[in-house]
Amino acid sequence: MSMHLRTVSLTSDEILKELVSDSLPQILGASFEIISDNLPFEGNHVLALNSERQPTVVSYDARDGGRALLSGLAVIDGLTDNRAMLYRLYPALFRGTQQNGSIFRVEEMRLAVLSSKPPPGGAYLEHAFRSLSIYTFRILEIDGKIGLLIENPRLGESGTVNPFPRSSPKTTFRVGGTALSAEEENHFRQT
Repeated sequence: MSMHLRTVSLTSDEILKELVSDSLPQILGASFEIISDNLPFEGNHVLALNSERQPTVVSYDARDGGRALLSGLAVIDGLTDNRAMLYRLYPALFRGTQQNGSIFRVEEMRLAVLSSKPPPGGAYLEHAFRSLSIYTFRILEIDGKIGLLIENPRLGESGTVNPFPRSSPKTTFRVGGTALSAEEENHFRQT
């Protein structure tokens, strides 16, 4: 039985939102909690607590990594400008654990940028700001089902290794909740 694989592009933000939501464990870790996926800011964002219970904004854009980065920074700025509103809208951010207490601190806020191409200067920014993680994705159709291939890019435009290596999750392939085989992963790494 042959498998039909192809890269596709989306025009629907709603489908991309669903695909990003399905792929959040690869970005935030297995035990994350979504606080809101409908933030009152321009752009596409998810506010969540990652597996380490740190507040994280996942900002995504299908076409422009720079726009995803800038709108993610605007969300963090907007959320931290008015803590009273933040507490009323998202009280889960203030529920603490024994380790970190119940005080929301700006220093704990993390930003994950997800786009088809990394933002300009992304390798430098990711190295300089440890609370920033940049991921790229491709939208794949496999036997009629679509999913995201999510990677933390470590190669530069020239194909050389990023001069600022950092630990990152393994490249993850998601299609309707199932992972691709090693052979399929190898195929997409080569394209």
